[in-house]
Amino acid sequence: GGRIFTRRSLARHPIELGAEFVHGENNIVHELCREYGLTLVPHVGQAYSWFDGRLIPDSELPRPPQQLLRELRGLAERFRRAGKGAAPLHEFLGTPACAELLARSAVTQRYIEQLLKNDHSVEPTVLTLEGWLEPDVTGFEANFHIDEGYSALLHRAAEEAGLDIRLNRPVNRIEWEPGSVTVFARHLALQSRAVLVTLPLGVLQQDAVSFDPPLPASKVEAIHALQAGKAFKMVTSFRATHRGKSFWPEGMAFLASALDSQLHWPTSLSRRRGQRHLLTHLVGGDAADRFGHHPDPPRAIVNQLVHMFDNERIRGLFVRAEWRVWHDDPYSRSGYSALPEDTIPDAREAVGTPVADALFFAGEAVGVQGKPGNVASVHGAIESGIQAARDVIASFQA
Repeated sequence: GGRIFTRRSLARHPIELGAEFVHGENNIVHELCREYGLTLVPHVGQAYSWFDGRLIPDSELPRPPQQLLRELRGLAERFRRAGKGAAPLHEFLGTPACAELLARSAVTQRYIEQLLKNDHSVEPTVLTLEGWLEPDVTGFEANFHIDEGYSALLHRAAEEAGLDIRLNRPVNRIEWEPGSVTVFARHLALQSRAVLVTLPLGVLQQDAVSFDPPLPASKVEAIHALQAGKAFKMVTSFRATHRGKSFWPEGMAFLASALDSQLHWPTSLSRRRGQRHLLTHLVGGDAADRFGHHPDPPRAIVNQLVHMFDNERIRGLFVRAEWRVWHDDPYSRSGYSALPEDTIPDAREAVGTPVADALFFAGEAVGVQGKPGNVASVHGAIESGIQAARDVIASFQA
């Protein structure tokens, strides 16, 4: 799907400008890391929140944000079981029952909405209850880094399988008919009985790759029924203070904010490059556009840190940054995919349905049928690819 992007330019160890965390403890990424001898390192520490002008450890709140989200999801599940799954999420958040939960927690609705934007990379006004509840977040409080870098997973998989990967050959056209496919890339044409399409949703929606003959109308309708989200990710480097420490408190694993910058975390809890401290910042929804198109994105992020920590010295500690505006990237054109209001039923299943046993589809937007939560994630994309590969093999044996 194109959104693993491991870099080594800001530090001697890998940093991730794309996919980073392995969420949960029981999914295929854990299995593959064991198989390939990769090291999973838990991201541990205390979560903090910033809202109403205060930085507060989540443990000191009467109802921590993650607990409140679980309660809100439980309430939303009851609404869905009552046949209200198509209700707009923003209307649900405005109900008296939600207001009562928020009042008990001291967490603001704006803060919750920022978490939702970060999780789905779309505005809450886009989602229905069904779309919000689509990912199964059970166990997602457990987060891990791949110590060798997320791209190591791809390299090991390619080496194990002996894959013939052609770099710098972006595909521009696919000609197909039952039993025959020709893929045209830069200075290259490849023929086969079938093709497995793993293009991100945004690339499919913008017709960056043409199909001849065109895809069936039902497939095109399903592709456009999903929402391609917006995502901005940055890694910043800061000098240490005069005592060799970071302005970022030791043990602060995450900082979630009611501000547009949404979510921040230390890039590595156990590694440093000399006197440099690295932070990661992730923004979803329309705010991703504002940061991505800002004339000076690092300054915009540093401004938010200065405001939250009430510390002007942070400006003088800033060294440099790298960032990625994923919805502007020509080979991605999207953050996570989302199930919006007024979508067609079973849109993801329709996106993943093969065409004439010649075109097979996989990726984050497809997910895995019958496995809630296997969307908007690396493990979901991988599992969808495995299922599609099985479908290809089955079509050859038919």
